[in-house]
Formats: sequence, structure tokens, C-alpha cells
Amino acid sequence: LPIYDRAVSTIDGIRDRSIDRARILCIGDGVNTDIKGAHVAGLDALYVASAIHLDGPPTSDAVNRLFQATPHRPIAALAELKW
Repeated sequence: LPIYDRAVSTIDGIRDRSIDRARILCIGDGVNTDIKGAHVAGLDALYVASAIHLDGPPTSDAVNRLFQATPHRPIAALAELKW
């Protein structure tokens, strides 16, 4: 997807060298946008649970059910993202 390529290109420009794509982690709450986009771009993704897809905490069972019918899966899930 163009947005992921543009982000990687921007990082490369800031660093003045290419970044190893294995060091990039995409973070998002959209199963069919953020997580799928990262998958298509060949990047790891962290799923942040939201009321969009889950009605409760992101237990292993709930996340597995959510992603069982998709070829794209996050490497981890969080109930919320704080910083």
C-alpha cells in the first residue's frame, strides 16, 4: 500500500539510509485497514483493541476469533495504547 511505502521512504530519508523492515512495527485498531495494510506491506503489526471490533478485553480467544477468517494477523494485541 502506498502509505506504508511512503512511511518507510520517509524514515529512510530522515536516517539517510535504509531501515530494515523487520524493525518496523505498525500499530492500529482497524482489522481490514491497519492490520491488513501492514500485512500486505510485509510489516509486523500490533493490534490495539477497540470497540470497533471487540466488546471486551483482547483475550487470546477473542483475538483469535477476530482474525480467524483473515490471512493477516498481528504479532500482538493490547487493550489500549498509552504513552
